[in-house]
Amino acid sequence: MWFDSLSKYENYDEYGDYYEQEFYIFHTIYIHKIICSKWIFIRFNLDKYTNKNGRRNNPMIATRLIRLKEEIEYQISRIENNENKELVEIIKLYYDNFD
Repeated sequence: MWFDSLSKYENYDEYGDYYEQEFYIFHTIYIHKIICSKWIFIRFNLDKYTNKNGRRNNPMIATRLIRLKEEIEYQISRIENNENKELVEIIKLYYDNFD
């Protein structure tokens, strides 16, 4: 637990470096949050791509942004309902073999 590593500073020397202590505490909490969190990355390609049927596609940016917005809303819904079970998920929009 990250609390164990913070106990190092319980009896911190009164002449110790305050900023070093704050940095250590912040760093420990930050790293703990990263390691214990689930992450969803949405990769968004602006270039042409080849769909599953082998056809080259290049939709307008407005179309792509609508789909990106829908994906973000869907992923937020999954997070709120605790449906994301993997530690890291990578969603690729408009990359080869998309749709």
